[in-house]
Amino acid sequence: MQHKPHQKYGAPPQNACGNALVIILVMISLIAALTAVSMRSSNRGASNMDQETARMQAEKLMRQAKSFESGIVQMVTANQCSENEINFLNSTTTRVYTNPNSPTNHKCDLFSLEGSGLAYANPNAVIFDANFSGDSDFGQWVFTASHCILELGSDDNDTCEDEEVALMAIVPHISLAVCLRINDLNGIQNTGGAPPTESFDSTTPTFDGTLTAASDPELGEGVTGTSLIKHATGCFQNTSGSWANSYIFYHALIIR
Repeated sequence: MQHKPHQKYGAPPQNACGNALVIILVMISLIAALTAVSMRSSNRGASNMDQETARMQAEKLMRQAKSFESGIVQMVTANQCSENEINFLNSTTTRVYTNPNSPTNHKCDLFSLEGSGLAYANPNAVIFDANFSGDSDFGQWVFTASHCILELGSDDNDTCEDEEVALMAIVPHISLAVCLRINDLNGIQNTGGAPPTESFDSTTPTFDGTLTAASDPELGEGVTGTSLIKHATGCFQNTSGSWANSYIFYHALIIR
């Protein structure tokens, strides 16, 4: 009796193995493509989030500066304070603001209940560039009256006289992203992804009731700083002094 060779059961046909391999390779390719698309989408989302965060922080900083301006208007109109009597005394900043001209009843103190009713608060820490953390005035507001903004107020030429000096709120050492958004929001041109540049005397004295022009007091006269002309609020990169290379936010509280 002739025996038939043993038949192997369960082994798939050869063409079935080939088809399965093709399907697996196609699935791997699809997964790789989906992963790449997902990563690109995630990166775009992160970039947009960064820009949106910078915009939100820029708006918040400007609102805080505007609240200082409103408080001063209130003290000038309701409390009959003169610009020389305004006091920025607070217990937070490293600079000490003592205005000997300010009334003892505190009605001209911006950060008091008797004055504007505002409380001093440093800007949000996330807006600052940590590379400047060791520099003077990092993380805080600076109130000064030593500079003019060209063609704003009575300053209609290229010189800055004492009677034209503006009372300003300054924040040095902010991040580039926030600086750019500040200018975008105020219609100030950023050239090539960079803000205007200006020479700003960072050793300018703390406001103590006097308004005196510094040695280089004009904002808007620099080679790229001309886009700051007529802008009461803006941001620029400083080119000199202890704040050199720092991005600086400014807001004019009183324009003269």
